[in-house]
Amino acid sequence: MRLKRLHGRIGEQWRWMKRLNHHYLYLVIMEKRNSNSQLANCLLSWINLRSTLVFCVLTFMICIAMYGTMSATTRRLYTDTINRNILQRHLAKTSLKLRTWENNITRRAELRTRLDEHMKHTSFVCTQENTPIGAQYFDTFHSKKTMGIDAEKQRLLPKVSPFSNTTFKTCSIVGNSGILNNSKCGREIDSWDFVMRSNLQQIQPFVEDAGKKMNLTSLSPSLIVSRYKLFGKEFDVTNLLEAMQEYVGYMLWIPNSKGNAVMTFPVTQLVQENTEIEVLLLNSEHTEKFQEFWQLSKKTISTGLTLVSIALSMCEELHLYGFWPFPLTADGQSVEMHYSGDLQWSSYFSHHDYPSEFDLLTKLHYQGILKLHVDKCY
Repeated sequence: MRLKRLHGRIGEQWRWMKRLNHHYLYLVIMEKRNSNSQLANCLLSWINLRSTLVFCVLTFMICIAMYGTMSATTRRLYTDTINRNILQRHLAKTSLKLRTWENNITRRAELRTRLDEHMKHTSFVCTQENTPIGAQYFDTFHSKKTMGIDAEKQRLLPKVSPFSNTTFKTCSIVGNSGILNNSKCGREIDSWDFVMRSNLQQIQPFVEDAGKKMNLTSLSPSLIVSRYKLFGKEFDVTNLLEAMQEYVGYMLWIPNSKGNAVMTFPVTQLVQENTEIEVLLLNSEHTEKFQEFWQLSKKTISTGLTLVSIALSMCEELHLYGFWPFPLTADGQSVEMHYSGDLQWSSYFSHHDYPSEFDLLTKLHYQGILKLHVDKCY
């Protein structure tokens, strides 16, 4: 009975320790430097003395005893301290490594071929050619609330994709991370041939840091619902259309919220009748196929990774800015989740697996397939 209780207690401590560093617990095991946290030292001692079973058990029991005497406030303090210090060290190393990049045309071509084959060489844009009358348009969750395509809805679609057989020499994708604040990357972002943006961020207040050029901008139903109260009592068409006055080019509707297919065509018609923007609908099967291709997690991929997946098929050289899903800079300064301040870190784990996506992007950077910009541009 005592052994059973001890086993349960050890299991409880291990589950707690796994939560200490969220997605970066493994960094505790790899980190060999001195830590200013007693608990971190305890964990490191347990790992480093693993060669001698007796010492391992004794050290681990000390950890349990320490845990048992801690108040809830102290545990949270330890957690915050370990998280912040280890994460900062990791980000500093990552940022330093990302300063080195060599364009690898061969690897990018190989990845593009594999990606196109996985997508069965289909267009990411819904057109009159690939979306016949009678077809169903659905969200990325394949929920039951679909929208049937009739002749009126089909007329809102382009006859063919404007990006068919199109390749751009250089492209940039502007993510929304607060890492862009005070970066002065705007001019560099605008220097590339084709620029992608996401979710109607304000342009003019952030030109110096995030640029102003745009060719393709994503629009998500979740944004329309949260910011503009679509179809709600407070919905104000004027606010939505005013926000779009700063934008030109193409607007790509990405149906990334459950049950949002029903709002797709009303929004498309509203925008196309009142602005110069041409709305394109993402082929909703592509999000699922992109997710299958990258094999990250069960969570849907973010708008940012969706745009990266699209850009890899039509850009010879790809540059990413504002892709930094962390509340700290490499030197420990606080970072807002979005550079415009419109979204808080409390929503961080709601829908997407940002740490896994960032790991993927860093690997693509090291392979020379794309360049991930995380430093200031001056």
